[in-house]
Amino acid sequence: MKNYFIKQINKGKLIIIIGIIEILFFSKITKAKVKTETVQKSVDMIAFYWVLFVIGGLIALTLTYVSWRKYKGEKQKQRTHDKTVD
Repeated sequence: MKNYFIKQINKGKLIIIIGIIEILFFSKITKAKVKTETVQKSVDMIAFYWVLFVIGGLIALTLTYVSWRKYKGEKQKQRTHDKTVD
């Protein structure tokens, strides 16, 4: 019975040692792949944000210009209307 427990403990130690070896050697390969994918996703997101910023900026600039022209046009229209009434 005592020998059975010693064998089980030795098997447990062997499994732990194999697990540590797998973590040390094989996890580095996996981490390298994950880091590369993460960097690629990060670069893709930066490009997406630039496109979003440029298009949003152009829309805001266009709306500002159109509003300003409308304001100037209404002001001019009001001036000409006031002159014709007098």
